Amino acid sequence: MKLLELQATLKQQEIDLLLLIHPDFNINYLAGVQSSFSILQITQTSSTILLSALDNLPLGHKIQTKVYKKTYKDDIKEQLKSVDSPKIAINKSAISVKQFESLEKEFPTTKWIDLSKELEELRLTKTENELKIMFKAAKIVDSALANFTKAYKRSNGKEFETELD
Repeated sequence: MKLLELQATLKQQEIDLLLLIHPDFNINYLAGVQSSFSILQITQTSSTILLSALDNLPLGHKIQTKVYKKTYKDDIKEQLKSVDSPKIAINKSAISVKQFESLEKEFPTTKWIDLSKELEELRLTKTENELKIMFKAAKIVDSALANFTKAYKRSNGKEFETELD
């Protein structure tokens, strides 16, 4: 599972927390959650997704889900209260300057690590399940294209009705 690979990277680099902030697409990739706004927090041993009260909490997921009450920064403070100078990783390619500056101001003793390269490399290799999904999608596209080609040939190049008509 990709989450375990990522947690091994955090452990190897001695990173206390990986913080992925919406609209980072890695949130959906790692947690399988599409939301109006979310924060994915991954430590060396656990992961939590903070969701808005407007979003449905996913059921039966391996990632702990919470609705944030005030701001996600309060939850980060709670999670890192026993760490004097935390190392927090972020995806600099997906976080806005304003968000990052706000985090720097809120957590002045934090050492910030850019994990964007590692996240990209993680997505490049595919799991067995991801490959199955990709092959299934390719079969659907092949079938649709074959059906379109047959219909086009039957029409002798003239307009023809489709299922959408």
